[in-house]
Amino acid sequence: MIGALDYDLENLVRAHEATGAGLCTLFLLDVDNYHQKIAPLKENPSELPLLEELLTWIEGSLPGRPALYHHGRDSLLAVYWNRAINDVLPLLYAWHAVVPSQVFGAGTANLSFTLTASVGEHPTHADGLRKLLRVLEDCLFDGKRGGKGRIVIAFSGPMVLKSSYYSATQLRRLAALAQREGATEATLLREALDLILRKYDDRSPA
Repeated sequence: MIGALDYDLENLVRAHEATGAGLCTLFLLDVDNYHQKIAPLKENPSELPLLEELLTWIEGSLPGRPALYHHGRDSLLAVYWNRAINDVLPLLYAWHAVVPSQVFGAGTANLSFTLTASVGEHPTHADGLRKLLRVLEDCLFDGKRGGKGRIVIAFSGPMVLKSSYYSATQLRRLAALAQREGATEATLLREALDLILRKYDDRSPA
């Protein structure tokens, strides 16, 4: 049964703390181009069963029997308790490779999908599940921007910013903003860069 992460995150954190806040691996996955692919079905009642079919297949086929949680409409978080990333990563790579060969909505929609995912280990990649989830969200963003259909392994430690690129005042303000918003500095910088690119894209000649 897939839980709702929005409602169960606190219980997830408490369960993790009850085990001594020890080893676990998180696998965050998102369906690529889902909304574009189902756009022709928007007025068709088959859309919801199609999503349910896809999520049910993921739930039943993911190796290692992880705990599963919804993380948005077409994203899932798999939690492997007391499992090291090196134990589950080969299984996840093998599983991920067969995803595009699956067909959903057979006889009606006949759609196949790819998945972009990120994977990280506690406490290697972050101290605390909330922090690790934010790291995985950043990695998933990078995976989407870098071509989709792949697994991104979490990075360790905080982002290193070269002082030659930014002033000391900018770095202090960025760190304070990241702490206040509960985001990483990398996420905020990507958002800022997107805003700049859109600004100048609007000025480009037609």
